[in-house]
Amino acid sequence: MARPGEERAFARRRAEQERVVAAAAAVRGSATQASYAGFRGAYVGYAVAALLDSMSRSWEQLPDAVRRDALAVAGHQLDGPDGPNDPRTVGRAGLSDGRGH
Repeated sequence: MARPGEERAFARRRAEQERVVAAAAAVRGSATQASYAGFRGAYVGYAVAALLDSMSRSWEQLPDAVRRDALAVAGHQLDGPDGPNDPRTVGRAGLSDGRGH
């Protein structure tokens, strides 16, 4: 039976892994949208997404420094450069998506 500390550590690592997977999907989606808009270089976005996916598959074996860097990339992609309160956040709904609009 796992100890509570071990269970929390496992849950934290699982959440980190899922965040990196979500960032990979967001990068891939941004690259696809950019290619539809006529921008070149979508292959770079696809390559970064593939790298994040690959890292997420071996999350437990990665060194702590590599995991921190991957989470920093994920945070920048999912929350914007200024963190979760950044108005440029990728995952947030637009201003006119609220009630009454």
